[in-house]
Amino acid sequence: MTVSFAINAQGNGFSLANVYFSTNGGGTFTLAFSQAVPSAGTIIVSGALPAAANNTPLLTVRIELTGGQSNGSNLQNIVDNIRIEGTIVPEPATVTAGLLGVLGLCWHQRRRLIRSVRFRKA
Repeated sequence: MTVSFAINAQGNGFSLANVYFSTNGGGTFTLAFSQAVPSAGTIIVSGALPAAANNTPLLTVRIELTGGQSNGSNLQNIVDNIRIEGTIVPEPATVTAGLLGVLGLCWHQRRRLIRSVRFRKA
């Protein structure tokens, strides 16, 4: 699972981006990754969450920008395109039930096919 977002720095704003995750709905947070933000230009902050965050029903992600400053002459940082991406893997019971359903349909069709092509003795 990855977290990414873009920051457009205009000369003011934050100097560090920290991404935290919680597996208990926000009770306690653990630092996943951190990246420095330049004083000017655009940067894409991207990193992977640890394996402990995968398939967690109460997963909470927190983005913390620190080291803020302003001299009042430029725009502040602009944060855009926050994305949390991952792959959903079905649980084994769902896969098993799906396969059994397909097997049952095939068995039913096999019986119907045999009945329709049965030859009669003359």
